[in-house]
Amino acid sequence: MQTSQATSCLLRRIPIHSVLSPENARDVLAYVHASAGRISGITLISEEERKNCSTRITSEEDRVILEEVMLWIRDFLEGRNTRISFPVHEEGTEFQKQVWAALRTIPRGETRTYLEIAESLGRPGAVRAVGAACGANPLLLYTPCHRVVGSSGKLGGFSCTGISKERLIELEKKLLAMNG
Repeated sequence: MQTSQATSCLLRRIPIHSVLSPENARDVLAYVHASAGRISGITLISEEERKNCSTRITSEEDRVILEEVMLWIRDFLEGRNTRISFPVHEEGTEFQKQVWAALRTIPRGETRTYLEIAESLGRPGAVRAVGAACGANPLLLYTPCHRVVGSSGKLGGFSCTGISKERLIELEKKLLAMNG
């Protein structure tokens, strides 16, 4: 008989005022999930969604990793070194995991098209499946689905409600320009 692990959740407000123009500068709400000391979900949520989220820590191991990830998110949004040192648990199909791995190779401040990702996987006809995999990404920022755009340059969909795809791309480009 298989037992399920309890999931810990942490909600934290993270400021990103330092590099965005005043009209775009505002805090983001990061909501992170962990189980058995591995991160299983990272998202940025809206104020409206906040009422449906709560902080729940089920183990010391999860508390430590959740705090580490919150620091990583803050550093990511401020353009600091974002070397990943925390374990993750990705649930998805083999194809989704291949797409997510490909997304993690896109350098900060750059974008790729859904077609380019599909072609890099040897599946040029799987453009829509790549889009669906991006939409199913449970680990926002860690797996940077915001760096994927349509072939025409249009931004395409984005399942995060706490910050727009355009704003994340703008933030990364500004940080890259500032930090060289």
